Amino acid sequence: LEYGGEGVRWARRLVVAGGAVLGIGASALWTAQGRLILQYAARAEELEHIKNQLDSKSSGNGTKGKAGTLMSIFWAIFQCSSLV
Repeated sequence: LEYGGEGVRWARRLVVAGGAVLGIGASALWTAQGRLILQYAARAEELEHIKNQLDSKSSGNGTKGKAGTLMSIFWAIFQCSSLV
């Protein structure tokens, strides 16, 4: 006889189905997080450009790399969460 019988089969199916649902949900959240960070970066560049126009100064360092900076900060925090 099989240990647990039909109950074990249903438990296995439930675990696999739950993992699939969580995986799909996680991918949607991950995509939304990336989009949000890129929107923050675009808005920060836009505000800095407006500020430079009002100051009539061009700092020369530009605002390129805002998206990369925000993504790297997120990635560092995300990697630190694996230590907990």
